[in-house]
Amino acid sequence: MLLTFAAIVETQYSIGNWEHAERTLAEAERGYSILLRMFSKANGLTAERETEFQMKFEQLHARLEGLKRLK
Repeated sequence: MLLTFAAIVETQYSIGNWEHAERTLAEAERGYSILLRMFSKANGLTAERETEFQMKFEQLHARLEGLKRLK
């Protein structure tokens, strides 16, 4: 879902709809923060699964940071 938000942000920036892009980016960042908190409290993950999630969070974080530079 957060990747969908990121795609919407990119589209909105590209067509000049800055206000909508910034609102959507804020929602994506909020969602990222919530998921990160949930992940940090998760129990019973294997080391492999934990590494997989960490990589995905890093990729998503990089994508969101890249979108901020489009402003």
